[in-house]
Amino acid sequence: MSTLRISKARQQILQTALELFYRKGINRVGVDEVVEQSGVAKMTLYKHFPSKNDLINEVVLKGGELWLQWFMSTVERLTSDPEERLIAVFDAIHLWFEDPDFRGCGAINIVTELAEPTHVAHLSSRTRKSDVYNYIRQLADQASLQQPDDLARQFMLLIDGATVNELLYKNQLSAKDAKTMASLLLDHYKKRS
Repeated sequence: MSTLRISKARQQILQTALELFYRKGINRVGVDEVVEQSGVAKMTLYKHFPSKNDLINEVVLKGGELWLQWFMSTVERLTSDPEERLIAVFDAIHLWFEDPDFRGCGAINIVTELAEPTHVAHLSSRTRKSDVYNYIRQLADQASLQQPDDLARQFMLLIDGATVNELLYKNQLSAKDAKTMASLLLDHYKKRS
């Protein structure tokens, strides 16, 4: 089998699992459903992902990477000013919340479903959340704000809180409310001359 066919099969499995796990949850989706929906043989799936846990971990990594790319490009498209980008973070998540397929944060969902805190997907979820934190911290640095680590950590609380709140209430106010609080934080961390 050619490398191209193998990588296409791997991509198909991963994309299918990503969609199914996000829509239904990892505990409600079995390997057989991933095989059926992806159109690959079970042996092919196990060649690429020796266990469901390997597949779950790869979904966390790939899903987080895709989301982060979308998130950063959306924020950067909204404004070029680093300080304004920090506020635009909440405009971007508002757009995410408006997506009819929105089911919350994939990393949070998976960590919530997995009982074992030592599961490799827990660690991968933390890595993906750290990537978002690092992007926000980078924006804070570019905006020359005081205590960029503190600001980034507090923005993560606002993002994650708004995400869970929107998933629960679907009221389209979560990102707006988080943006209001973020503006107050931003004022707090501006360098005083």
